[in-house]
Amino acid sequence: MKNTKYSSNEVNSKKESVKKNRALFWGCGCALAAAIIVVIAISFGGFYIYKIFRGPIDVIKAHYQALDEKDYYEAYSYFSENFKNKHSLDEYIELTKQQPDIFMIKRSSFRSINIKNDRATIAAKVWAQNGTISFLSFSLLREKGIWKIDDFSFIEKEDKKGIAI
Repeated sequence: MKNTKYSSNEVNSKKESVKKNRALFWGCGCALAAAIIVVIAISFGGFYIYKIFRGPIDVIKAHYQALDEKDYYEAYSYFSENFKNKHSLDEYIELTKQQPDIFMIKRSSFRSINIKNDRATIAAKVWAQNGTISFLSFSLLREKGIWKIDDFSFIEKEDKKGIAI
C-alpha cells in the first residue's frame, strides 16, 4: 500500500469537490423526484377528467347497447325519473320502433361535451343501421350519483368540434 501525503490545499480541494458532487447528486435526485410527482399528478388529473366525461357517454352507449340487444326494459332504465314520468315504457318502445334512424344505430361519436355540476349536455353523431346519419343532443342529469338521460333532440347540423369515443 502506498502512503500518499496530500497538502492541506489538496485536502480542502477534495472536500469541496465531494461537497459539490453531493449537492449535485441531491439536487438531481430532488429534481427527478419532483418530475415523477408531476407526471403522476398529471396522470391522475387526466384520468379524472377522462372519467368525468366517460360517465355520461357510457350511459348513452349502454342505452344503445341495450337497444341493439332488443332489451327495451334495460334501455329504458338509463332514462331519468323526469323522462319516465313523461313517457311510459310502452310509449318509449313504440318511439324506438317509429324512429330507427336514431335508436337502431351501428356507430356513434360524441362532441361538444359540457358538464356542469349534476347536468351534462352532449352532442352526438349517430350512424343508423339503415345508413342514415343523424345529429342528436342528449341532456343528462345525475340522480342519486348515477348519470341518466333526461332528454334528447335532433340537431340541425353537425358541430365540427368534437371527439370520437
